[in-house]
Amino acid sequence: MPGWVATTAPVKADSWLKSSTSTQNYGNTSDQLVKEQNGDSTRSVFSFDLSSIPAKAYIVSATANFYVVQANSKAVKVHRVTDAWAEYGVTWSNTAGDFNLTAETTFTPPIPGSPRST
Repeated sequence: MPGWVATTAPVKADSWLKSSTSTQNYGNTSDQLVKEQNGDSTRSVFSFDLSSIPAKAYIVSATANFYVVQANSKAVKVHRVTDAWAEYGVTWSNTAGDFNLTAETTFTPPIPGSPRST
């Protein structure tokens, strides 16, 4: 369509949060975890560099790719984070409730090692 441009917005920061270690920061790890086990929750957070998108741009769609290493049959819910956070400062205690309760999307991870887009 005229005037439409596809662009890539790379991840600029990521970390994961764990309820049982609520003040620990995991911004220096390369893997991201998402799981619920024995009442202990783990969530990942991502921030994207949107500087290549003009301020008044109309975004029609967005896609994120995740590479699954270990999976089960539980669905993963993707929520929008509603507060600012820092890669090396974010923890469960200071961010765990700062997201929209309604998921933007949900997906069930495929067989480990398979790429997944959502």
